[in-house]
Amino acid sequence: MKNFIQYFLLFFVLYSCSDDNTISEIEEIDSGNIEVTVLLGSDAAIGAVVTTNPETRTLVVGESGVVVFETIDTGNYVVNVVLNQNPDFLYFQEVVLTNNVTEKIVFKIPEIPELTEQDLDIDFLLNVSYNNLRSIFNADAYLSYWGDTGTDILKANPNFNGGLVDLDAYSFNAQSTVINQVWAEHYIQIRGLNLGIDYLLDSSNIVSSEIDRKELEAHFKFLRSLLYFNLIRIYGNPLLSVTAEIDLSGPPNYPQNPSTTYSQIEEDLLYAIENLPVLNSNDQANQWSARFLLAKVYMTMAGFPLNEYGKYGSALEQLKILQGQYELM
Repeated sequence: MKNFIQYFLLFFVLYSCSDDNTISEIEEIDSGNIEVTVLLGSDAAIGAVVTTNPETRTLVVGESGVVVFETIDTGNYVVNVVLNQNPDFLYFQEVVLTNNVTEKIVFKIPEIPELTEQDLDIDFLLNVSYNNLRSIFNADAYLSYWGDTGTDILKANPNFNGGLVDLDAYSFNAQSTVINQVWAEHYIQIRGLNLGIDYLLDSSNIVSSEIDRKELEAHFKFLRSLLYFNLIRIYGNPLLSVTAEIDLSGPPNYPQNPSTTYSQIEEDLLYAIENLPVLNSNDQANQWSARFLLAKVYMTMAGFPLNEYGKYGSALEQLKILQGQYELM
């Protein structure tokens, strides 16, 4: 009987220790919450699907506009949002989750206008298209580290934008958020430009504008050429889309060839040179800016990787026309 009591007490002690260890292990797991607010315009984006990468669970936005990922492991997450009004487009934000913290992020998504072929305000679309360039060419954008203004003197503020820090340190890859952001931003704007061009090419569409129809088209084509010139210099081999129409009868057909893209850029700029005004006082493109851009395109084509050396002569022809029009400050 005495031995039995000893064995029982020993079992009880071991079981208690086992429970303590289990509880201790549970307490050591770091977790937190991510609170996500999704607004479409000023209202809750009801029905929007919110997920995380790495994957935790899928949540759907209700009338409050807020969803919460509760008690998930700490670490780096990308929060993704897909609207039921536009299921083909993905909105995302990065968040770093630390222990016992609720990180709050907000998606303020502009309302998606319902456009028909007969109610497109072409002047408004053109002004928006020019204004949208600020998101690419402002002081905080990627061109500070890629493209024309990159310099080894310029440094990213590590407390301001982690994506630019990665660019600055050349530590990014195809999965880096900034890579997708730049790609997506360009194609969002290109689709708007294609929408304007498609509308103008249909003679049955009414254009109530003081600007000549061909001049309007030239502005859209100038902007499209500029965005594709950015894409081909950054990514090397972008997809080429020259219409907003989508053919659902078969697989997508978007050419992906540098020579084809450069040919489209050249075609758009030649049209812009022919149809833009010589001078323009409203901070929009004119013939001279189109010629400058075309000369730069030709010089780029003459270098690596196309090595079309004859384009140096084409660039010189454009620059001779511009000689004496401007001077350095």
